[in-house]
Amino acid sequence: MTHRFMTSKSWLFGLLGIFVILGLAYGLTIPLFESSDEFSHLQVIRYFANERALPPPVFPERRTDSGAAMAWFLTVHDPPLYYAPPLYHALGAALTFWLPMEDLPARLIPNPAWAKGWSPESTTDPWNKNIYVHLPDETVAHSATVRATLFLRLISLLLACVPIVCAYWMALLLWPERPSLALAAAGFVALNPQYIATAASVTNDLLLCALFSLAVLAMVKAIVGRGWEWRQWALLGVVVGVAALVKQSALLLLPLGGVAILWQTPDVAWRHRRKWLVDGAAFGLAALCVGGWWYAMNAVRYGDLLGTATHTQSQVALAGFDLQAAVSSFRSYWAAFGWGIPAPDWFYWVIGGIVVVALMGMVKSCAPSGEVWRLPSPARRGLTFSGGVLLINGIAFVRWAVSTGAPFGRLLFPSIAAAGVLWAWGVGQLFNGKSRRWIFLGLGVGMVCFAAWVPWGLLRPAYASPHREHLPDDVILQDVAFENGLHFVGYTDVDQALSPGDRLRVTLYWRAEQAPGELYSVWSQLGPQDPTQYVVGDDRWLGGTLYPSHLWEAGDLVQHALELQVPEWTPAPALYWLRLGLVDEQQQRQPLSDGGDVIALGPWRVRSTVKSAAPAYKANFRLGEAIALAGYDVMIAETVSVTLTWRATGTPNADYTVFVHLVDADGAMIAQDDGFPAAGAYPTSWWLPGDVVQDHHTLSPAEMPQTSLYLRVGLYERASGHRLPAYAVDGERLPDDVITLLVIR
Repeated sequence: MTHRFMTSKSWLFGLLGIFVILGLAYGLTIPLFESSDEFSHLQVIRYFANERALPPPVFPERRTDSGAAMAWFLTVHDPPLYYAPPLYHALGAALTFWLPMEDLPARLIPNPAWAKGWSPESTTDPWNKNIYVHLPDETVAHSATVRATLFLRLISLLLACVPIVCAYWMALLLWPERPSLALAAAGFVALNPQYIATAASVTNDLLLCALFSLAVLAMVKAIVGRGWEWRQWALLGVVVGVAALVKQSALLLLPLGGVAILWQTPDVAWRHRRKWLVDGAAFGLAALCVGGWWYAMNAVRYGDLLGTATHTQSQVALAGFDLQAAVSSFRSYWAAFGWGIPAPDWFYWVIGGIVVVALMGMVKSCAPSGEVWRLPSPARRGLTFSGGVLLINGIAFVRWAVSTGAPFGRLLFPSIAAAGVLWAWGVGQLFNGKSRRWIFLGLGVGMVCFAAWVPWGLLRPAYASPHREHLPDDVILQDVAFENGLHFVGYTDVDQALSPGDRLRVTLYWRAEQAPGELYSVWSQLGPQDPTQYVVGDDRWLGGTLYPSHLWEAGDLVQHALELQVPEWTPAPALYWLRLGLVDEQQQRQPLSDGGDVIALGPWRVRSTVKSAAPAYKANFRLGEAIALAGYDVMIAETVSVTLTWRATGTPNADYTVFVHLVDADGAMIAQDDGFPAAGAYPTSWWLPGDVVQDHHTLSPAEMPQTSLYLRVGLYERASGHRLPAYAVDGERLPDDVITLLVIR
């Protein structure tokens, strides 16, 4: 038993190491202020450091019911708008006294999209995911606020280890012979991507979670063990009082403590009600003496016992906690980063399935013949108590979500240790022995891999600064100057054949010869030779929402990423050009220095993925080494409409012109049409093996003869007039390199 315990303890240390490494990756990837409410906590910490006094509650006259209102809320306020119990922020100020955040007000620049009413959306598009603008000097070397934030994030990460350890020990208290369940419970906490992201932020949530988890662990120990003396309950009351000075959610520990006192070991029966009173008084008075003064001050001075009126007054309440709110809570409990960065949908389905499996295991265990009834009475009470912890946190969460309109799953993290214990128990009920350990190991490896992917796969694309020190080596240089002093200096090419439905991704590079001082947008359109026939367009701020142009300085080099979805209906195969330019806030196009206002890039090849309809008349002629005529269609009315079906068998090395001659039985010319295939939309030098090109020609004879008609078809180089060799199906070269086709009337 001892060997198994030591082995599981080693695994626990390994799990903590993985958690810390992941937390560091998240903390270094998420920019300043982008974690939930980080901007508010930093303002309160700075207020404590500067004023050395409690901040008063501020009752804003606005509600967060519009983008403009959000932009106002996100700016600097002195005193801060955020109001909460003071312990975390006072400690934060004490820990960062050597890092005064003097530059914090200058760095709180809200994303300009707020003022336009474009709040970040929970989509896979990386554009407009940031809450704040981020200047290029937002670095450790240039900003004391960055240094203080990273230090406080490290403190949060260390505090976040406490609930992991508590989940482990809580499970061992209930099932001392099953260390795999204890490790699984700890893994539930440590490998939750949302918990990792929260742990890598400046927030009072982590100090609350640490104290809450320690208190719950102590209560479970009292229930499962031999009971406690009043001194121990008084000490736990001190912990609860300290937690109440961190966040109001800690008040949930008061009724939980009362239940734990009543559920102490069976030898504390009803006849020992005096002990209950003594223990309860010690616990409650200790909590009240340590943490009650702040709430009493609120009640007396502001008429708001809990100090939550500032939150409820400024937020927009929900009509009720409906299915949408439940789904939002579930997603944000596991993986919904920043303001609108979701995980892939499959992740939520997998996690939902695992939760359903755990619930099935719990139901199985609670059946009349289930394991829960075979547990010792203290362990059964401890397990029930853990469920009560999750339940009371859930009830409080729903009430808060409805009153503030904020169904954020992270507000359930105070009970995450208890949730981990229940999850491990539920999943473990459906598997036994070795198979259970392998299931837990497989789930753990999968969660580690996903959690490690999040910073690189989700966070970096959304938060990567567009500012660059140097141009990449693979940039195609352009250097096109605008009259406003901005230069388009190049772009990274996409060397790939696109198809309808694909995405064209191009990165543009811009340089400011002088500070623009204005918010410009890049308009772009993907279209064929005729610019009026574009198939898709885009219009976004130059530099995006992370570093828009009105904040640029002279000499800045900034990249601008474009991603255009090629519609399914796009005519193909064909060549398409990307045309772009700049517009100001009044949507006025900005002129180029040498005239005009449009830059054209490309072209890009768009190949068809739809099998073309078979021609009415099949053929099999070869022209040169890379082109074949596979068939043709003819329609005779006042004019003769001809559709030639070309197929590329290789890669032609030149742009050829098609000639189509309509002749009578004697070979006399009646009408003709020469032109590039597909009216030049897809020149032959761009063809790739397998391409099928429908080539339409209209012939208009002055008089339609009644004799038999023939088409004479071929290809030639326009500059030299040299015809491409034409061959029959048997390989014989045709006279004059002309293919003769019968027109059936």
